[in-house]
Amino acid sequence: MADENIRPIRVFWQRSKERVPRTRVACPCSSYVYTGHNSTDKPPAYPWHPAMRDSDEKGFTLIEMMIALALLGMMMTLITGSYYASARAKRRMESRLELVAMGRVALDTMIKEINGALMDTADTSSTPFVGEYGGSFDHPQDSLYFTTTSFDPRPLGAGGNIAETSYRLEENDEMRGSFFLKRRSDPFPDFNPKEGGVTYDIAEQLRGLRIRYQDDNGVWSKRWDSSTSGKLPRLVEITIHLRGKNGGTVQLRGVAAPMRWTPSEFSTL
Repeated sequence: MADENIRPIRVFWQRSKERVPRTRVACPCSSYVYTGHNSTDKPPAYPWHPAMRDSDEKGFTLIEMMIALALLGMMMTLITGSYYASARAKRRMESRLELVAMGRVALDTMIKEINGALMDTADTSSTPFVGEYGGSFDHPQDSLYFTTTSFDPRPLGAGGNIAETSYRLEENDEMRGSFFLKRRSDPFPDFNPKEGGVTYDIAEQLRGLRIRYQDDNGVWSKRWDSSTSGKLPRLVEITIHLRGKNGGTVQLRGVAAPMRWTPSEFSTL
């Protein structure tokens, strides 16, 4: 039964093969040869078939697209890296400018007040000018205590524009190796130049504060005490060491020249 069903189909296929001659059609774009039933037959209409590639058709191959995408990715990586590098450099420059501006304000304030320093030659203990040396070479921590003309607001009944002023460093507990620059102002001068008044920060992120003093002979010293010298220094050199964001150090230096006023001379102004 199975042979009877298969045999007619096989015979029909053989007869149709003999009755309809097959022709060979060569594709112009490749060595592929298609065999059809007559000369009018066309190759199958498959988009990926080589016979469908016309010699005038334009397009990109998969390899060309992959190369283009790789080049585009490289260009985007370079552009993005340059952008982020420029942004980081800009932030570092802005941070440095802010740090320098803060240090410059503190230095100008110190120079202004040291220029207005005064001392009572009749009683040097009442208006002392004391400069103390401290710290190390990498982290200098000098301090200065003196009496100066001050134009800060005075409490009721304080009188005069004379005030005790001091500058010193205080370590920042949250950032090792960084210090605050403390300013103390007391509108009531007394015999203790290290206590009283109000203390507040005028600068931060300092690595150190170095102060030198020059006498009338042009000799520089690290310390000064008006109770022993009997006079104010001729010049005072101030160097502020600022702590940069990248761990570097920025130095600001200024020189003050005390006017060497006495309280009697100041009262006549």
